[in-house]
Amino acid sequence: MLRPGPCLLLIPLIVFAGCSSPPAEAGGGDGGGTDAEIDTEAADTAAPPPVDSGAPDVSTDSADTPPPEPCTPSGRAPEEPAVVGVSAGARHACALTDKGAVLCWGNNSAGQLGSCGVPLAYPVTVAGISGATRLSAGEAHTCAIAGASVWCWGSNYSGELGRPSGPIRSPVAKEVAGLAAAVDVRAGYRGTCATTSTELHCWGLNDFGQIGNGTTASADSPITVVSGATRITRGDYHTCAVIAGALKCWGGNTYGQIGDGSTTSRPTPVPVTLSGVTDISAGVYSSCAVTTDGAVRCWGRNDDGQLGDGTKTNRAAPVVVGGVSGATAVSVGARHACAITTGGAISCWGANDHGQLGIGSTTDSPTPVGVTGIAGATALAAGRDFTCAVAASKVSCWGANGSMQLGDGTNVDRSAPTAIAW
Repeated sequence: MLRPGPCLLLIPLIVFAGCSSPPAEAGGGDGGGTDAEIDTEAADTAAPPPVDSGAPDVSTDSADTPPPEPCTPSGRAPEEPAVVGVSAGARHACALTDKGAVLCWGNNSAGQLGSCGVPLAYPVTVAGISGATRLSAGEAHTCAIAGASVWCWGSNYSGELGRPSGPIRSPVAKEVAGLAAAVDVRAGYRGTCATTSTELHCWGLNDFGQIGNGTTASADSPITVVSGATRITRGDYHTCAVIAGALKCWGGNTYGQIGDGSTTSRPTPVPVTLSGVTDISAGVYSSCAVTTDGAVRCWGRNDDGQLGDGTKTNRAAPVVVGGVSGATAVSVGARHACAITTGGAISCWGANDHGQLGIGSTTDSPTPVGVTGIAGATALAAGRDFTCAVAASKVSCWGANGSMQLGDGTNVDRSAPTAIAW
């Protein structure tokens, strides 16, 4: 049942789409894909070193910046769907449904919602995507796999959409050329990586060697990095993957986020002394992994306790997150991290100034604390300073909400899980 969007919300300079009845759901087909998997990583979440204060906002471009591609406004989701996956970017989030549709909400300065210009406080359907099986939200762009191809939309400042000579931002989902039989995709800060049945490919920003091809030249089309990659994650300035069963990372390493025991940037993959990795997530300057014993280990920057070891000491090699057992997934934000543990409970640690730990307060914690009111979680995504999860096929989010990234119809921060406003 279609519900009209709010006609007026007392938020200065924010326009809400749908002040009359919302438009009919635009295009997309949205069928198939019940075996969808989710992006449990923190899509990239902050700004270039040495400051974490936020990437340049593409909504404040100079007057001579080309406008984004024209688009047809996307329709508000007509009813609450069954959700199987969620992914969080810097200030937006997206969900994957059991029918293969992609729905997004929050900041839209670069068209990362797959809709026209304004931020949205509720989910809208991304036009042109149907039968999606994978989803990943980056800093200000989003990618999905549909029909064994990678599709991306949003910011393209560093070639992260994989479109040679493309616009600097586009709300229109388009296929990335040259990636046959795509299996997985991960979007980060102005960069993207994807695996095919045989190879890992990366493109976009490469100022610290995060593409992994031995150079620091950015690329606007996929570059083959290595073969045999399975689990992958793309952070802000570094990348990690399980390659032939071994964890390797590369790119920026200012705080030890590569995990090789040094703080030297690496333009090609180097081994991390950690075996049995079943999940991996890269944030801004830190990384975390789940191993076969159900433990979580983290490394990199730790000034907000985001490594979960009870200290605020940076670590250049993996350290155990105390008090976490039975972990199945981990997701790293800018200054916090969360994991799904035994029975689908969620534990989070690190910065909590916006309530991103989900504990009903804004008190930081350098050790894991249980998220209030979540049980049976099946998917998890940490954004810059907010978090989303799926339980019982429904999405809840908590933390920062200044860009309406919680999707609850407001721009009010929440310190406990809050349901999406369908």
